[in-house]
Amino acid sequence: MNLSSFEYFIEVEKHRSFSKAAETLHISQQALSSHISSLEKELGCTLFVRHIPLELTYAGEHFLSYASSFSNMYTDMLKEFQDISAEHVGRLKIGITHTRGKAILPDIITEFQNKHPRYEVEIVESTSEFLVKKLLDHEIDIAIGYIDKQDGIRTELFYDEELLLMMPNRMFQNLLLEKAGSQEISSYRFAPSLLENCPMLMGSRDDMSGILTRRYLKKNKLEPPIKAMAENIETLIMLCVKGVGACMAPESLIKATLSSQQLDQMAIIAPDLHTPVSFAVREEGYQWFAIDEFKKIAMENIAEITNLGSPIKRYNDSVPVTGRTELI
Repeated sequence: MNLSSFEYFIEVEKHRSFSKAAETLHISQQALSSHISSLEKELGCTLFVRHIPLELTYAGEHFLSYASSFSNMYTDMLKEFQDISAEHVGRLKIGITHTRGKAILPDIITEFQNKHPRYEVEIVESTSEFLVKKLLDHEIDIAIGYIDKQDGIRTELFYDEELLLMMPNRMFQNLLLEKAGSQEISSYRFAPSLLENCPMLMGSRDDMSGILTRRYLKKNKLEPPIKAMAENIETLIMLCVKGVGACMAPESLIKATLSSQQLDQMAIIAPDLHTPVSFAVREEGYQWFAIDEFKKIAMENIAEITNLGSPIKRYNDSVPVTGRTELI
């Protein structure tokens, strides 16, 4: 039994297939199957039930815990000795929630690579919940997103993110007219009730933008028509530009997605929705230099990244209205 035994077993368990695992490991299926059979003979136990897909036996479940533990310890050992020797090489796996990577990672990773060109960076995009699972399973080194403190991980505030409500100017003006009824109004202070009949674009139930939007609507007892739902908030932003509906999205992502001309066509409202974006790392194991260095560079650059471009004009308090004809 050697380190390859653990690596091969883990890959077979992950894919539940000899052929897929062999492809990942770049060895023949016959060689992999033979290696696992030799391992089973050495242990005196069958590790897999050979049907499609493969299934772990009771012995296989126990061996998996040992294999994962040894594999993680070996990886930590390599990282620690790379730091001791100041080689600073390896692959840093960064998990980040959908679409946020486009808004904040390019500048951070560019500087990280300029300072540490021997590191390779791998980006994994998913929901916060799935990223936590990948972090605990040692499939990524650090996660970035809306992540609460929980067993096995340590979180650190990265930055505070504001969600803004956006819709085309014409849609906003029509909502104002509808709210005003037959009355002439000189100004209008935004209130959640304005969204009562507003067509909405909604993030998924696993995405924090979608979660906060639903909480906001529920808190204000609103049930507006939902026109579209998507995991990718960037898609919702572009649907919003097309006039399909209103949506809530992070300010940094709105700036990263829309041109100044497109922003001029949008009504942006600040409903006072904020949420912390955090770093998350495993509590146990060696704290790799690459992780600390990435966090340091990210913290040094986040203010400039999130404030990129001119401030977005918002209807924070009131909207001047000089006459109904100007709103049509």
